[in-house]
Amino acid sequence: MRILIVTNEDVDTAMIAKGWFYKFEPDIDVHICNTESNKTASSSAIKLMKENGIDISLYKCDDLDKSLSENWDFVISVAGDELLSNLCFSGKTVKRYSVQLPYPEEETGDKAHKKEIYEQTIDDVRVMMFDFYLKEIKEKDILGADSCGAECDL
Repeated sequence: MRILIVTNEDVDTAMIAKGWFYKFEPDIDVHICNTESNKTASSSAIKLMKENGIDISLYKCDDLDKSLSENWDFVISVAGDELLSNLCFSGKTVKRYSVQLPYPEEETGDKAHKKEIYEQTIDDVRVMMFDFYLKEIKEKDILGADSCGAECDL
């Protein structure tokens, strides 16, 4: 199972997503690429993910051009549809997904506010990636078709 997470400027959410995938299933082969290879997560993301028992400090972005020529089971854009639609893959990609995740590094405010935003982002990414993991990788939908947490008609 090979997953490529693509992003533009914000690598924090991509690296947080990769960390959660490894927490769900350590044997998944997850890569991240963006326009600037070898970019790493911010110290805020690293610290708060460690509080969740996940070390993302050694994660780096792969080369974009090389990643586009490889084969992937899933390609996930964490920067919305526009980024994914602008990439030209020469390798085989089985399924492509696009989500718009928050970019906590852009938030303004004091340290406490930024920490709160990062914590919310980490939780939001965990929920989205776990839902993706269950539906696409494990092919289970234990939360119901709408993922609201209960059988409901929304």
